[in-house]
Amino acid sequence: MDFDYLLIYSLVSLYLLIGTIKSKAIVNKFLFGFFFIYYFIPIAPISSYRGLIVYDTLVLYSLFMVLSTLPIALPRLVLFFLDKKDRYTKIIVNHKVFVAVLIHLLVVYVLLAKVYLTHGFIVLNQEARFGIGGFNSYIIKSSIYIPLLYPYLSIKKCQQKIIFLFLPLIPALMIGSRGTVILVIVSLLMLSIIEDFKGERFLLRKSKIWLNNKKMILGTGILGFMILNIFFYVRRIFSDTLISNMDLIRTYFNSQNVLLLIIVPLYLGFKETLGITNVIVRNDFS
Repeated sequence: MDFDYLLIYSLVSLYLLIGTIKSKAIVNKFLFGFFFIYYFIPIAPISSYRGLIVYDTLVLYSLFMVLSTLPIALPRLVLFFLDKKDRYTKIIVNHKVFVAVLIHLLVVYVLLAKVYLTHGFIVLNQEARFGIGGFNSYIIKSSIYIPLLYPYLSIKKCQQKIIFLFLPLIPALMIGSRGTVILVIVSLLMLSIIEDFKGERFLLRKSKIWLNNKKMILGTGILGFMILNIFFYVRRIFSDTLISNMDLIRTYFNSQNVLLLIIVPLYLGFKETLGITNVIVRNDFS
């Protein structure tokens, strides 16, 4: 691998990692953290999946990462943005809101049942999801955004928590859409922590939710990562067309190391969009 490639990759990865560790504002920490994962994993020169990343693509992605985070990396600008306060009140869940959510979920679950009757048990045979059509897929996944309202709702009853938190996420998982569900879970954790500040500067040490629920939040993150891996490998195990997991490692990573299976779902997922960019750059933007 070219020395210039490794140098730029290492320096930008280190910059994003330091930004993740050193940022005190929770919004900045999550932004740096996401950019670090999105950059460090797929651009790593360890696989030929979706093509080898060319130097020009690396430069473009590196510039984007640095320029996008530079404003929040400068202390004065950080203080300027953090001085702004955002105040709000809780939204009361009355019977009209509750009924509207129930109707939405009813439509989604009825359509999910119809899809399962037509295409079989998709959660195990995930190749079948490509045959359900874009319209059905988007309707079934439309309920995943309901949980994002939870931090701003006045909900106390257990059945309401189940309806607003868990039931909206199941349909997307049942059609193999694991990535979107994980992103919603991560977003929900971020919103829950941010909501706890109520106008204060967004610092982790001021969040009672973070201080009192560190283990639960970290456990939820681990659970999300497990869901991603389980659904990824279940899809390959029950597929008649996809190569086996170890064949995947041997073919695209030129390795026999089973530990690579831990990062493969994240790597391949992030490499999809990066691969498209790489093809465009490699073909001179034509």
